Amino acid sequence: MDLQLNTDLLRMQQQLGQQPKLNSKLEKTAQDFEAFYLYTVVNEMSASVETDPAMGGGGYAEQVWRDVLNENISKELARGGGIGIADSVRKQLLIYQEAQKK
Repeated sequence: MDLQLNTDLLRMQQQLGQQPKLNSKLEKTAQDFEAFYLYTVVNEMSASVETDPAMGGGGYAEQVWRDVLNENISKELARGGGIGIADSVRKQLLIYQEAQKK
């Protein structure tokens, strides 16, 4: 069973060279998924940082700023290779996509 999945995956990866438009869309979907997960992680970490109201922190503007910062940090982390989630998602999408063709 595992051998069959590995050969199917290899065949699908070879076919990707013939489908550059599909490959880039699939890559973007996998990367966006990882960025969303990383955003959740970074957001939780950011929430643990205490703000000092005496320095103007803790208000609505700071929350918006942190949200935008966290989003950009997570996108850059995912774009730079992330933590491996995008690779797993891409492989599963390839398997699903190949199964839909049958």
